[in-house]
Amino acid sequence: MRKINSFLITACFSVILFSACSKTEGTTVGSSTGVATFRKEQNVSLSLGGAAVPAVTKLTGLYDPNESRIERWAYWAFNDSGVAVKCGVGGSNLHAGIRLMTGTYTIVVLANYPTSGTWTVPVRAGVTKTELLNRVSELSSNAYNCFVMEGEKAVTVTDDAMSPIEVKVARLVSKVGVRRISVNYTVARLNNKITILKGIYLTNLYRTARYGSDYTSAELNGSRSMWYNTMGWHRWGGEQVSGAIDALVGDTGLSTTISTASPHTQEHYFYCYPNPSSPENDTHDTSVWSVRSTRLIIETEVDGESFYYQIQLPAMKRNTPYVAAEVVIRDLGSSDPEEFIPGTLDVVLSTAVAGWEGNYNVIEES
Repeated sequence: MRKINSFLITACFSVILFSACSKTEGTTVGSSTGVATFRKEQNVSLSLGGAAVPAVTKLTGLYDPNESRIERWAYWAFNDSGVAVKCGVGGSNLHAGIRLMTGTYTIVVLANYPTSGTWTVPVRAGVTKTELLNRVSELSSNAYNCFVMEGEKAVTVTDDAMSPIEVKVARLVSKVGVRRISVNYTVARLNNKITILKGIYLTNLYRTARYGSDYTSAELNGSRSMWYNTMGWHRWGGEQVSGAIDALVGDTGLSTTISTASPHTQEHYFYCYPNPSSPENDTHDTSVWSVRSTRLIIETEVDGESFYYQIQLPAMKRNTPYVAAEVVIRDLGSSDPEEFIPGTLDVVLSTAVAGWEGNYNVIEES
């Protein structure tokens, strides 16, 4: 399965507002001073900005321009009452022109949203901002070169020409990866064993995300059908398997020998909707399903037997990377991907504290 090595970047839309009407255009409105004023209809030009121009980063192996690719996008202009007075689909040249009366608005932009099926987002006026941002997206609506994004910006349309206004758009997905895996057994009897890497994948994934904001842990639906790869790779017989989701969350069917002298240096990156579950509330109960943290699983084989190693992810956020820069296998893992055995794995997990944006600081946790 081909994976795209990538780094995290936030796309942005530029909303360019400029005056384009005569002194006599507009609508007369009342004034507390008793002097009539005019609300004029202005031309508003929306243009695609940073999403189409990938930023340069000094961190290698974590970024790919396909992550910022825009296949389609739409805009909504909401008035002070939160009702969309104008909306439309961006043109193929990544620009769209609309006309708005002078005043204040919130511009909301969705990119790479689905246009058919259960999760379709209709582009229509009259919808409220609350209704639009509370809509739900399923993880299967994403692809490696077409990630669902959302952004909003408060703007004021005036009589005068204005400087460009950016509406930053963030991916709804989080990014999880591993950059290097090696073996350095602390148990002497294992030193001559052949270790085969069989798979790397994510488990305990929440299937949906809200466009406007991440879910809180209290908002998660505990029903197992709302989750994916619960307690293992397609382990639950009642799971509705999705090829589109599988393509985002795992590399299975591997057969690579790894050792101290020959580490696995191919980088693997996966994408999922953020699971806000806190590690403090996590469980490893294998007898019954319950809400729990998302995990990055490394599956190996030694002497024909499968072993699993898990990297527990923190409470996740959209547009944020969680990357295991260095993984060292120290002992045989568990026979169950949900079981955690301390001391079998050393991990350095890097998290971008500023989000998926060209340049950011990195903190490392062991």
